[in-house]
Amino acid sequence: MMLRKFLAPLALMVASFVFAIGAAELALRVAGVAPLGELVGGRDSLVRASAIPGLGYELVPGVRARAWGTEVVVNSAGFRGPEPAARSTGRRVAVIGDSVAFGNQTPPGSEFPARLGELLRARSGTGEVLNFALGGYDILQEIALLEHRVLAFEPSHVVLAYCLNDAGVVSTNLEYIERVARYRESRVLRYSHLAQLVAVRLDQNAHRRFDERANRPLNFRADFAGRIDPIGEGETELRALMARAGDRHPADWYRDEARVGRIRFGMRRLAELAAQHGFDTTVVIFPWLEISAGGYPHAPAHAIVRGEAERFGHRVIDLTDAFSAYDLMALRADPHDAVHPNAFAHALAAERIASAILAGQAGPAAR
Repeated sequence: MMLRKFLAPLALMVASFVFAIGAAELALRVAGVAPLGELVGGRDSLVRASAIPGLGYELVPGVRARAWGTEVVVNSAGFRGPEPAARSTGRRVAVIGDSVAFGNQTPPGSEFPARLGELLRARSGTGEVLNFALGGYDILQEIALLEHRVLAFEPSHVVLAYCLNDAGVVSTNLEYIERVARYRESRVLRYSHLAQLVAVRLDQNAHRRFDERANRPLNFRADFAGRIDPIGEGETELRALMARAGDRHPADWYRDEARVGRIRFGMRRLAELAAQHGFDTTVVIFPWLEISAGGYPHAPAHAIVRGEAERFGHRVIDLTDAFSAYDLMALRADPHDAVHPNAFAHALAAERIASAILAGQAGPAAR
């Protein structure tokens, strides 16, 4: 009798739980909610692990998919855009960078590398622009890609599109690839939308944990040991800029000596490769698309990047002035995203870069 009294409520609880799970599963299906599909977002067909040292991941050659808010066509050489010419017969510009140069959240063909190619051809009769950028790449990944893949295309000019978050580690694409592979192997996740919803929530937490771990100062120094150049004690001007960088992200990263030293390493390595292989370089600094009560809050970070680029003889174009002629917030591809510029801003960038390349401007004059 006592056992029945105990089992009856337990059975009711189990039945209620199963009913609730079933109802939630049914509701997700009826509503057309497919969390795993939203997480994947087409990226699983576009990216793969890379054998290039220090790169982590790369685009899959010959794939077409919608991802990152745009239609993506990857050519047979493994980068976004049309097939490259077999041999360069004139000016060949290689763009390295992250999701900004890649063109996240902008219509295909409106990203600045594509527009740059159009401008160069219209104004000089020649100009091929190859877009090797990919979301999440930082300055060291970009240099690794340049060294191990881009140089094979014998560029006459390399444009490094610098985003302020290049000072840190922001990409979880390699971890994402591994997680999606595990998701695909799970029967529960393949068939249960509710289980997918839970997995996606856990994935978001994993992303935050990765970001925190990778950017923790001790971990950052350990992960990039040997790829951080020293900052001298007597570099008072640079140290003053670092002190003024402030607490607002991502400018706060520029207060860290290791991050600035890693930028210096990347700029130095870019200069070494340019000297060895005979190409020109331009570093293009994209502003963070936000303002504060005191105006644009990231000017010291821009000055730091500019100084490190010019230290090694790179041409520099800082787009802050060009973008600030308009409302920075209105130049966002997404109102809630301070990183990615819209098609109009990409056109502004292409115009400024094309003018500088054709005029042969260098250093401070290339603003």
